[in-house]
Amino acid sequence: MIRVMLIDDEENALDVLEILLREIDHVTVVGRFTNPFQALEVLGELPVDVVFLDIQMPGILGIEVARQIREKMPHTQFVFITAYSEYAVEAFEIQSVDYLLKPFTKERLQNTVSRFEKPSFDKSPSELTDEARVYMQCFGGFSIHMASGLLPWKTNKEKELCAFLIHHAGNQVDAATIIESIWPESELNKAKTYLYTCISYLRKSFQANGVKAKWIKSAEDTLSTLQEL
Repeated sequence: MIRVMLIDDEENALDVLEILLREIDHVTVVGRFTNPFQALEVLGELPVDVVFLDIQMPGILGIEVARQIREKMPHTQFVFITAYSEYAVEAFEIQSVDYLLKPFTKERLQNTVSRFEKPSFDKSPSELTDEARVYMQCFGGFSIHMASGLLPWKTNKEKELCAFLIHHAGNQVDAATIIESIWPESELNKAKTYLYTCISYLRKSFQANGVKAKWIKSAEDTLSTLQEL
């Protein structure tokens, strides 16, 4: 079951969205708010998988609400619902799953919801097979999904490095190639420090979250890219 929270300053918009979501299987609305600040206050008290967010709200943009939610609950996923298209790029930069323009149809909403219908929502970690515990999402933003939710990133560059290594999985790649792709404007020695710092972050994150992936330093400044994800 996918647990969703709805945030929109217009009561009528909340009514329409909730009615449509209740007609879709495997979705339950656990909270709805016209005041985004009240929603932020109760976040820790409600089990939420997905937040549907309006963007234009009095006092604060939905984009900023999403950033604050992500700081508190990094595994939460977002769908932005708005009448304005100009925020789409910024919305996807914070890894939103979808960006719905009002008005939208039930079929369009169903398509959005289907992106959340993953095993991690329906089963406990003990019920998942090893194959289902970890999988990658490369469209709509890069992310790694685990039984417990999304793998958190310490920095954006750590995420970029992980995506780069996965893209080159099974091949050897030298540090200079990685640096040219991810830190092209940095001085070489600083860039090498950034690279190995991010590798350290990745290693610790994988170990802490039970992600079975590894890389091997096969020669000086050469890595064999990610294996066994």
